[in-house]
Amino acid sequence: MHVAALTAAAILSVPAVRAAPANLVCDGTVTRTYVLKDGVAREPRKEPVTNYSVVVDLEKHAVFAFWYESTGHLIPTKPTALPIKETDTSGLLFAAERKLGRTEGHISGGVERATGVVYADGFTTYSGGASQHESWDLQCKPTPTAVLGGVKRVAEPNP
Repeated sequence: MHVAALTAAAILSVPAVRAAPANLVCDGTVTRTYVLKDGVAREPRKEPVTNYSVVVDLEKHAVFAFWYESTGHLIPTKPTALPIKETDTSGLLFAAERKLGRTEGHISGGVERATGVVYADGFTTYSGGASQHESWDLQCKPTPTAVLGGVKRVAEPNP
């Protein structure tokens, strides 16, 4: 079984005992599109993403990635909990909204069980009227000591 599929299957199964968070490392792309306050969209920028961390925590019913909150330092470094809205045999879906002052955002995405694909679409509207859309397309696999279904295992190398 492919490592990503094994990881996703373990994340999405409902274990009889308390499961530890599943830590995934992901590669892929993020495409950012900025829309100026006059409504004119700039050319989308597609950027590579490598070794991006996604944590799926079934006990907290949340995915930790994509949005970050301030830790009191100049750089926000704590991932925001994005609530899991739905799980089934094909995967899980998450979504969240936030408002910081006059800046508003919403995000939705999912984890596909069979492929290990993680995707997310985030929209932010800034107080001045400009906005940004981010589209994440990631292929994920477990970290070398990912916790799968409550049992720690060493990930098998990809053939």
